[in-house]
Amino acid sequence: MRFVSEKALSLHKDYIETERNKVSFYEKTYPDLAGKRIREILRLKCSDKMTVASTMLNIKCHELYFSSFGGQYQGSECIRAGYGSEASFLYELYKYAMAAESKFIFIGSEKGRVGIRSEDEWELLNFKNEPLVIDLCEHSYFLDYGFDKGEYLKRLLPFLNLSKLDKKICCKD
Repeated sequence: MRFVSEKALSLHKDYIETERNKVSFYEKTYPDLAGKRIREILRLKCSDKMTVASTMLNIKCHELYFSSFGGQYQGSECIRAGYGSEASFLYELYKYAMAAESKFIFIGSEKGRVGIRSEDEWELLNFKNEPLVIDLCEHSYFLDYGFDKGEYLKRLLPFLNLSKLDKKICCKD
């Protein structure tokens, strides 16, 4: 992830490890939670199920974030088909992300086309295929960019591996 420093990346990964430790603690406290998927946890009768499910979603969002980028620019046929060019899509994505007040941006399939969503991490449960994810939490960029979310996005977007979308959705309708 060449758009953040090694120190920022390390701190981000430490944060996720702390989140994993929380889930581990809850699984030891409530053995019925161990090995369950998020949707299964939501069906259990457990006073902390929402906390556990939310933490697990946070971890999943971060895992997808870390896997959403490549070492260099990767184009997408689906995006070109829907937006005319990757540049048009990235411009729309930038505007969307700048206006978003959510923690994450999800890029995935909506009715057979590439779509952008940002409601919150619970939105992840509505995707059939794993989306690309952009982390908009300040912990993801503050160390390198301060409060300048725009600069973070400008540096991040060229490394977004858009070609993953071609493998995940069919754009040849």
